[in-house]
Amino acid sequence: MLNAGTRRFDLYDFFSIFIPGAAVILGLLPFYPKNMPTPTGATVAIVIIGGFVVGRGIHAAALWAEQQAGAVTHRQIFRAELKDPSCLSPDLAREFYDDCLDAFEPENLPEKWENLGSKHDDELDALYTLVRSYIHMDARGRSRTFQAVLDFYRSIWVGSFVVAVVFMGYALFSELGALNGIVEYQTYYGSLGVPSSITFYGAVFIIGGAYGTFERVRSDYREFYIQYLFSDFVVLQADRTHTSQTPQTPPPQNK
Repeated sequence: MLNAGTRRFDLYDFFSIFIPGAAVILGLLPFYPKNMPTPTGATVAIVIIGGFVVGRGIHAAALWAEQQAGAVTHRQIFRAELKDPSCLSPDLAREFYDDCLDAFEPENLPEKWENLGSKHDDELDALYTLVRSYIHMDARGRSRTFQAVLDFYRSIWVGSFVVAVVFMGYALFSELGALNGIVEYQTYYGSLGVPSSITFYGAVFIIGGAYGTFERVRSDYREFYIQYLFSDFVVLQADRTHTSQTPQTPPPQNK
């Protein structure tokens, strides 16, 4: 009963939630008090537990930032590719659509793939949710891996931005002397004596480098994701059909 009600930790949680959260915690370690005792076990526990907590916050912040910026969503790409394929072949889009009609029997969708239009966007959004749920429950689709990597890139970019902003703020306040009387302890980073200008421009470099490394490469992985989303569903449906049509061999009778 417990297993049935407990959510399973999966690849998506590890890549898109835990790793970005742990990266932020480790990135902020230089601002911890220098003389504070840090037992190894406690540090590991903080990174593991805090990684999930901070990672959830980063994930939510990344989703909010994308919505505010009007970024293209997975659903929008799904609709565009299904109606007018660009990185897919029309044959794959047609076969995918026919399999969706057979599997889910959705209402208010045309019987022919060629008749899809903008008036069907709401129904296609619902279809995307059904397909994702089906692939996730089957747990064999390669698109799950690419979705985890996609959201990992987004979260790690936001996490890098947060850490860099903290370093930039630290450099500015240190240069202005605003930290005197506010921070009553010496940090690990402060004990190194790094000039504020190097800290500030180094943080700017981190923001630019993280954007170029993690954010821009998402476009390539998003294309792979949508390709595998369509092909995963088609392959899983073909396997299901083949299994249902294969005659079952009766067990041998004991004589």
